[in-house]
Amino acid sequence: MPRILLACLVGSSLASAGAAYQGVFQNPMAAPDILGASSGAAFGAALAILLRLSGTWIMVLAFLGSIITVLLVMFVASRAKGNRVLGLILAGIMISSLISSGTSLIKLVADPEDQLPAITYWLMGDLSGAAYETLALGAPPILIGIAALFLLRWRLNLLPLSDDEARASGVNIGILRGVTVVCATVITASCVSMCGQVGWVGLLILYIWGSGVNGAGAPMSLGTLVAWGVVVVIVSVVDYFVPMYLTRATGGSKYAERGALVGLVAGIILTPIGMILGSFLGAFFFELYYTRKGSSQALKAAIGSFLGFITGTGLKTIVAVLILWKIFVYAF
Repeated sequence: MPRILLACLVGSSLASAGAAYQGVFQNPMAAPDILGASSGAAFGAALAILLRLSGTWIMVLAFLGSIITVLLVMFVASRAKGNRVLGLILAGIMISSLISSGTSLIKLVADPEDQLPAITYWLMGDLSGAAYETLALGAPPILIGIAALFLLRWRLNLLPLSDDEARASGVNIGILRGVTVVCATVITASCVSMCGQVGWVGLLILYIWGSGVNGAGAPMSLGTLVAWGVVVVIVSVVDYFVPMYLTRATGGSKYAERGALVGLVAGIILTPIGMILGSFLGAFFFELYYTRKGSSQALKAAIGSFLGFITGTGLKTIVAVLILWKIFVYAF
């Protein structure tokens, strides 16, 4: 359940931040991490892992790294002459490249046995580590940022105007632009700190719910998105309960489930048949070795674990392929 809640929270929040950024920059391809929020979070998380800090501190440093990076971008852009929006984008590109170099340096000096894999895994982006503690820590900044954007929703329509036109309407466009960037950055920083570099999700959601590139294509309806969301929730629940039920019903243990996963990974280098046989044999040998059961009992437990693992993995794979196909057909 925490993973489902985190996915819903991050997806909707990044879409809100992406819409705010697109309003500021007047560019339909502006993503939530355009000002280096993701790069700053990556640097903060990598630094925390290098210092061997706990998971909570990794999230805190990732959040602070993201905020500090965007504030640095805004400071540099404020010193630039000419077009303020263009200066903000160029400063974001420059600072983001600099921070990314710092992350690469941390990866270079990190311990290749444990720290480097942990940094690489975090940078890939993941929802599997979701917990209620993570949501309790990351949700408040997101809700505050979204609430502020909601209160400013009517004023955001003035962002396309020039400074003089907006001033004639009684709005300081510079302050409005800055507040919008700060709110969207807080949302993005909190999302990225919880699940890694997934800032591009906001752009993707806006794209498939909007009207395509430059208005081409029909918008994906809200009903379609809700239907897919319900399917994903159902599959996630089935994937959680079915393997556990089948494993317990056949007398299996957690080692059978772990063995099925190890066998599947080992079988990736072979054909799909190798993946299926690998998951079954992994469950059998893990159950046989770690629980010291007889071969017949281990075989029974392996069958239950294998069937549960294949059911959950198969359903997730089918749904993922269908969603990717739907997005591909819509986009191209």
